Amino acid sequence: MSGHRQRRWQWFSARWGISVALALALALWCSAGLAQEPGPKPGPAEKPAAKAPDVPDETGPDVPEKPEPKPGEKPPVEKPGTEKPPVEKPAAKPPVEKPGTEKPPVEKPGEKPPVEKPVAKPGTEKPGTEKPAAKPPEKPVVAKEKPAAPPVELEVDESLGTPANITYIRGLLAGGVLTPQQLAQVKDYYEKFALPRWTHEASRADVRGYRVRHLFDGELKKAKEPAHGQVIAIVLPFLNKMAAGNHIPVARVNAMLAIGELNDAEGAPPNTLPVPCAAAQPILIAAVNDEDLSDPVRIAALVGIGRHAELKAISGNELNGAVAALTTLATAVPAAGRTPSGHAWMRCMAIDVLGQLGTPGQNGEAVKTLSQVLGDDNAPLSVRSAAALALGRITYPGGFQTDVGSLVRQMGKLALDAGTAEVQRFQKEKGELGRRPVQARMIDAYNGLSGIAALAAAQPPNDALHAKVLKLVKDCLTALENDKEKDNDSKVAAELSRLLAQLSQALTAPAAAPAAAKPSE
Repeated sequence: MSGHRQRRWQWFSARWGISVALALALALWCSAGLAQEPGPKPGPAEKPAAKAPDVPDETGPDVPEKPEPKPGEKPPVEKPGTEKPPVEKPAAKPPVEKPGTEKPPVEKPGEKPPVEKPVAKPGTEKPGTEKPAAKPPEKPVVAKEKPAAPPVELEVDESLGTPANITYIRGLLAGGVLTPQQLAQVKDYYEKFALPRWTHEASRADVRGYRVRHLFDGELKKAKEPAHGQVIAIVLPFLNKMAAGNHIPVARVNAMLAIGELNDAEGAPPNTLPVPCAAAQPILIAAVNDEDLSDPVRIAALVGIGRHAELKAISGNELNGAVAALTTLATAVPAAGRTPSGHAWMRCMAIDVLGQLGTPGQNGEAVKTLSQVLGDDNAPLSVRSAAALALGRITYPGGFQTDVGSLVRQMGKLALDAGTAEVQRFQKEKGELGRRPVQARMIDAYNGLSGIAALAAAQPPNDALHAKVLKLVKDCLTALENDKEKDNDSKVAAELSRLLAQLSQALTAPAAAPAAAKPSE
């Protein structure tokens, strides 16, 4: 085995482990109650009652009620300087009702007076017309929110999970060839025991272990064909249904992670890399596109697409579908309930996977989207930085046409903005210079510039601009990494400011005219 292949596998394993760890951390965060699945929006019933204003209501003045005077008792004498409270008059005798008149309704204390309907005089109404009766003001209807349905726990047949039966199932899969009866036993094992118990609240902390034990290290890794393919056909639709169902978040996230981890061929790393399951790709792409799914499940789908991309397993229509899904998410506006930082993180993940795919996309779709994000000064620096790195990872075919000068300036502007913001913060707060965050942004800009070097070389005079910006970004990184001045932030900030001024001048200089072609002799 060559050292290059071994290093590639170690790098891939480390990157994949970090991605899965991030997705699992998000799943556990959700299942712990710190983040909830999207549910019905709170209605008016959930809002606290507003404090009543200190003004009289419609039923009378805002004063305490006085007891009704007894018959024959004189009303109290009003003292000078005091406000005379309203005295309730004795109830008057009802007036004698005349023929053709309507008796007015008696108003009860505490009730709103009814709205009188205007009575048209005889002979004034037009034939065939009728004045609409004035409707009394309606009281606001308080919407009652339907309680969210509790997560469903699928039924588990514990008799299928005995050590003897697990050993028996693993022996069948290792043999490779299954009779119809044995295939039915394997199907029951996965659909009635191994997978359903992921959905139980009591098993929340064990779901990741179940995923590894029953699908990968335990059974699928050692299964031979055709039994291996038959298990994939059993578990893939079951996992897809679980990921979209009403189950605890950790079950749904692990189901989507498992879909991304399924293989058509397990391989023997690091000598032979696995071949990801092609049938899982449409499911993963659909999950990224599905805005009704929770963010943790969509992030798990992004992790799966990233794994397929790293192993160069996506091609054809699925590659075009993945690019379309990722470019949409990379430029999406924040969804309701998603924090700006969380949305920026999801955009960075989508952009990172675009870089892993390594394709410009149909008609340069991926390059256009990444260039748009990179040039958006209102986007977070983390998102622009991810776009610069992704542009540098794409494999550009010969003769690919794009505005290289614009890409060079956008990447240089990313480094300029990151450095300027930190220097200004340092000068204002007089604290410690944050070198690491600036270095991270400038490294992405440097790698992006390095990745488009061939494009720049093919489009003079962009090659000269490219070389100058690349050198200045590298000089900025050298200044930030100066170990001799690691305790002298002021000196490093001053040197960085000098280099940033040169970078700004290079970026704003007018583009040089293309060199004239030499006349043929």
